[in-house]
Amino acid sequence: MASLFDGQWRILERVAQGAPLSELLNGIVRLIEAQADGMLCSILLFDARKQTLHHGAAPSLPLEYVQAIDGAAIGPNAGSCGAAAFTQLPVVAEDTESHPNWLPWRELARKHRLRACWSTPILSPDGALLGTFAMYYEAPRTPTEVEQHWISTATHLAGISITLARQAELEEQLRRSQRMEAVGKLAGGIAHDFNNLLSVIIGYATMAAEALPESDPVRSDVEEVQRAAGRASELTRQLLAFGRRQVMAPRLLDLNEALRDLYQMLLRVLGEDVVLTLEATSALASIRIDPGQLEQVVMNLVVNARDAMPRGGALVLRTEDAWLDQSYTALHPGTTPGRYVCFSVTDTGEGMEDSTIDRIFDPFFTTKEPGKGTGLGLSTVWGIVTQNGGTVSVSSARGKGTRFDLHFPTVEQAPQARATSTKSLPPSAGTETVLVVEDEHQVRNLIASVLRRAGYQVVEAEDGRAALAASEAHEGCIHLLLTDVIMPHMDGVELSRALIRQRPETKALFLSGYTENAMSRHGALDETLTLLAKPISPQDLLREVRARLDRG
Repeated sequence: MASLFDGQWRILERVAQGAPLSELLNGIVRLIEAQADGMLCSILLFDARKQTLHHGAAPSLPLEYVQAIDGAAIGPNAGSCGAAAFTQLPVVAEDTESHPNWLPWRELARKHRLRACWSTPILSPDGALLGTFAMYYEAPRTPTEVEQHWISTATHLAGISITLARQAELEEQLRRSQRMEAVGKLAGGIAHDFNNLLSVIIGYATMAAEALPESDPVRSDVEEVQRAAGRASELTRQLLAFGRRQVMAPRLLDLNEALRDLYQMLLRVLGEDVVLTLEATSALASIRIDPGQLEQVVMNLVVNARDAMPRGGALVLRTEDAWLDQSYTALHPGTTPGRYVCFSVTDTGEGMEDSTIDRIFDPFFTTKEPGKGTGLGLSTVWGIVTQNGGTVSVSSARGKGTRFDLHFPTVEQAPQARATSTKSLPPSAGTETVLVVEDEHQVRNLIASVLRRAGYQVVEAEDGRAALAASEAHEGCIHLLLTDVIMPHMDGVELSRALIRQRPETKALFLSGYTENAMSRHGALDETLTLLAKPISPQDLLREVRARLDRG
């Protein structure tokens, strides 16, 4: 018994030092096994979301047996461990050959000479199920009083170890989430300011190129500026996605249908060396997300998986319904307990070390060679999913592949019918009056210049207050309000409502570089409103202005 007492203190000391959970659980099992010859022990960990048990520690059990019971569902008749977890009471199978719970496992137990199995639930201090501890013997028998004491010691030590390890893990996840939130705000703010500069560069470069004949050598220089600005715009778009400030046009979607639509394109991206499998759960609930954003998420994850398998491999995309409880959502700001759709992406690639996982969603972090990637792919995934009220988690080990789990909140409505494609109309001129409201004077000057060149009458204002004053001073009709959303004193949505009270005939068109609280708070993301994302080309701006004016 002295060795048992000393062993307990050694394990508790390692718990206090923050030792890995696998080390602690294996130490507990070996400590108990050392108390008697012929005894084999195991610890299984409970997955509350899936209601299954998974390998925790079993250093002396045959590998085939350990692998066979890993992931087994709990239930009233699910062997000893599954039943103990389900009832949260000890289950003693004196003889696995005759115990009814062991019927599905009888041949496996016989093969490995496991005749007796006693399992006891491992509980947290507040009574939550954490896992099970089991003892095995080669001969039929029931536990003695001493063995019951060993079981009590093991479950107590395991309960402390699992509880503290999970608490430390949750604290680290929360710190990581808070860090991502802070970095996201910084990245989104920088991208917003950069977007205004890009709007000016792209706009004037486009007009300059159109004004030059194709034979003019300067035109090619201007077009190079356009291409560079376009690449910068793409980087900015990814930063905005990471910062959760990307302009969205969300709609109800069937994730299974969306993945099937992307399947052929994903095959081309992966190439012949990667086997792609789609495991879609039927009757999946709808989710609400911008289709373009969803495609961006899927593509980034698939490309990331492909790059992790340079010699080929397998990639599995899986969908299923899931329920996230309070303990999970508390670690993911912006989420609430309830029903979610889980989208998992699992590859057989090189895997990642813990130090890499800790930084995998940081913007510009990459393990690829210089010039092989921007380091924004996974940070974009994180930003888009969290912007849509979801969560992202990753599990990986070096040499064992990687799995990403994305959870999207469900919507209890049928998916919307997809719009039929139509040919885009060329930019149209007009003679209507447009009130342009933009606090960045360079952007405002550009927009006004584009509209005037197309024949529109333009009234300019630097903010909402100035716009209302300009409206009162203007004697004629104002056909369209073209306004930025995020502005000092009065945001674009408030302005549109105030102006429409003055002029009910005026239509509104919103322009913004990113989504922010004002847009969500005042409903600017409503599907009935038209929101244009900066930077926007002069041609696209004119097309959208004409379309909004022509729409009833």
